[in-house]
Amino acid sequence: MRRVQAEFKHFSADIESRKFDFIQELSLAGDNLLTWQLNLHNFDNDLPGGKQLNQDLQCLHTMYDQDHIVMQIEFPKDYPHQPFFVRLVSPRCVMYTGHVTAGGSICLEALTCSGTPGSWQ
Repeated sequence: MRRVQAEFKHFSADIESRKFDFIQELSLAGDNLLTWQLNLHNFDNDLPGGKQLNQDLQCLHTMYDQDHIVMQIEFPKDYPHQPFFVRLVSPRCVMYTGHVTAGGSICLEALTCSGTPGSWQ
C-alpha cells in the first residue's frame, strides 16, 4: 500500500507541474487508495491518434457535454508483484478495437502475467 501511496503522490506532483498536459485530473475513487480515476483530454495533435481523439472529444462535448475520457486504475493489494487493472469508464466505445472490451477493460500484454517478454515483470 505504501508503494501505491508514493506513486500517487509522485504522479500528482507530475500532473501539477504540467508534465502530462493530457491529464486533466487525478483523484481517488472515494477513499480507496487502490482505485485511481483519471480524466484525460487535449491529446497531442501532432500524432494521428491524438488528433483523432481530440476530434472525437469535440463531438462528444457537442453531443453530451463531456470533453474528456474517464479512465480508472485498480491496483491489487500485492502491487507491484501483480499488474494493475485499467478500464475506460466513459465514454463507452462503440467500435471494438481488440484492446478495449465492451466493459471498458484495457487489454494489453504488458498488463498480464503471461511470462512473455512483453508481460508484467
